[in-house]
Amino acid sequence: MKKILALLLTVLLLAALSVPACAADELTPLVVGASSTPHAEILELVKDQLAKEGYDLQIVIYDDYILPNTALEDGDLDANYFQHTPYLNSFNESNGTHLVSVGKIHYEPFGIYGQGIDDLADLPEGATIIIPGDDSNGTRALLLLAQEGLITLPEDASVDNGVTVLDVVDDGGYKISAVNAETIAAQLKNSNDGTIGVINYNYALAGGFHIADALAIEDASGDAAQTYGNIVAVKEGNENNPGVLALVSALQNGAVDAFNAATGAEIVAIKPVYVYTGEPVTLTVGASSTPHAEVLELVKDQLAEQGITLDIVIYDDYILPNTALEDGDLDANYFQHTPYLNSFNESNGTHLVSVGKVHYEPFGIYGQGIDDLADLPDGATIIIPGDDSNGTRALLLLAQEGLITLPEDASVDNGITVLDVVDDGGYKISAVNAETIAAQLKNSNDGTIAVINYNYALAGGYHIADALAIEDASGDAAQTYGNIVAVKEGNEENPAILALVSALQNGAVDAFNAATGAEIVAVK
Repeated sequence: MKKILALLLTVLLLAALSVPACAADELTPLVVGASSTPHAEILELVKDQLAKEGYDLQIVIYDDYILPNTALEDGDLDANYFQHTPYLNSFNESNGTHLVSVGKIHYEPFGIYGQGIDDLADLPEGATIIIPGDDSNGTRALLLLAQEGLITLPEDASVDNGVTVLDVVDDGGYKISAVNAETIAAQLKNSNDGTIGVINYNYALAGGFHIADALAIEDASGDAAQTYGNIVAVKEGNENNPGVLALVSALQNGAVDAFNAATGAEIVAIKPVYVYTGEPVTLTVGASSTPHAEVLELVKDQLAEQGITLDIVIYDDYILPNTALEDGDLDANYFQHTPYLNSFNESNGTHLVSVGKVHYEPFGIYGQGIDDLADLPDGATIIIPGDDSNGTRALLLLAQEGLITLPEDASVDNGITVLDVVDDGGYKISAVNAETIAAQLKNSNDGTIAVINYNYALAGGYHIADALAIEDASGDAAQTYGNIVAVKEGNEENPAILALVSALQNGAVDAFNAATGAEIVAVK
């Protein structure tokens, strides 16, 4: 644990040192209340980003669930980040406050932890079960106990209906003790062997418990993540505060993953979901056949429920879907990454922009009659995409594998072509249309290799397992080459487009992989 904390402190220190040298009075204060773990720690990770956007994030730490809401209602805070919506609603009802959510950030698995017990099957008769005493978390705890068969609740027991200890139909002979949520971890550690406690994950983490220690966790396959997603809350009327919106965006884009990576925690980032509420509309979207059109097919029903008819137009090249978008024949397209889009705009005078990344496709080297790049014959032909952005990407991958040498400043941003290669290794590098490479490789001589975009590789019958090498995705590859939904400039706020992007970003990629065995990667 000391190593984990040391790592986190190092991350936070580096973040602090990297803040731009702006005088404090040049930044707009943004005062946010939070529980210490994990909320305040996650907030620390976005301080630098918010400073670059002109905000001085001031974090006020609370050790209970009441004061951060009363302080928000009284105007002492601009926002707070510690609770889920059921708790917020219950607090408003009980206290006459006027607080609202402006965005879900993460979900914390709710678990049962034990003192001197390693399995719920060994729970002794008459054991004490400690649960949170507030309405929303108490309901959640009782539902988890019922999920594990320890108690019986009324048939209509649910998050919406709410349940308390008084509603328990059969307590299994156990002693259920409802206490302040923030005290449970400490009480459990000081209790007799055979006691269990149902603990909010932030308090479990602060108390030294981890998911691996849990005897059971709630089933997150249903609505748990959305129902119990931890939110950023503001006082009603402040929903459009620019600083708060910048905060929510920063938290929803990588902060949770960074926290998990730094600490070994296991909280779950929640992607924002946009729902279209306008008049029925038809949305015409261009796409490559695989995987883009197939992924789009998986969101048709979801969009139809929102009044959006999705009309998918399939293209077999990288040019027509952009010219059609520029000409107004399409509302959006989904087939390319941002470097290609930028290159296309520059070369063709088009005005296309990204409205969201959806997935990343590993870029690979595939071979004909060869199973290892070490066996590549002298003078072998290497086929790569001929367009600027994918050609750059292919050459960088060949250099990664030591097959060729590029200039020292070769990068995605600088761009490179075959003419820039310092040493081609004696190979014949052939730049052709990306959509033809898979077919050309299959019809080539043994010993030929090709660098193929994953969508064309998949359509041509190749899979990641067939690749002789793939680009290193541990760096910026997923973000740089994330496949996007693009629109013509000026249409970025089209509500139906936003609903499409939201649907694609929330489960469609995972569903496609599960259905097809593909290996594309969802981009948050």
